[in-house]
Amino acid sequence: MNNIKSKTTYIPFIDRLDIFIILIYLGLLCLAGILIAFSSYEIGINHGKAMTSIYVVFLIGCCCLLLSLYAIIKKYQKAIIFINEILINNKTIILKGLRYNTPWEKTLTIKNIDISLKEQTNRRPYIYYLEFLDEDDTKYNINTAFYWSYSEILATYTDIKNAKNKSF
Repeated sequence: MNNIKSKTTYIPFIDRLDIFIILIYLGLLCLAGILIAFSSYEIGINHGKAMTSIYVVFLIGCCCLLLSLYAIIKKYQKAIIFINEILINNKTIILKGLRYNTPWEKTLTIKNIDISLKEQTNRRPYIYYLEFLDEDDTKYNINTAFYWSYSEILATYTDIKNAKNKSF
């Protein structure tokens, strides 16, 4: 049984990054830098005997810094691997796509993977995607950038589940 699910077009790495969201978090990063610089200056002038509110501003700046760095890194990680072709056999699944902008391929054994259909609810319309978890606990996500339609994702999920049940 060879079942191929594929899309012919590629989305370049820069287009997968979701630049608008990254710009928002870069603005938050700048705000964090301003808050930390201001509060550090005030704390330094007063030799550590600044008002409590300056320490609160410093703490808020640190939280904004960590939040923005975390969000930017997560967006970047989601955009690294782009899967546009899935080949399903009785024993293996071959994922093909791009890592950054270079061709990439990964072969997974059906017995050793866990597949789940997930929903990204923080966006409208909801984005449904497949998450593969292999034996090394490596995650591969298909459709985090709304590239596949819901019916294509559901058909792929059903085909993989059927192949997995036949392999046991």
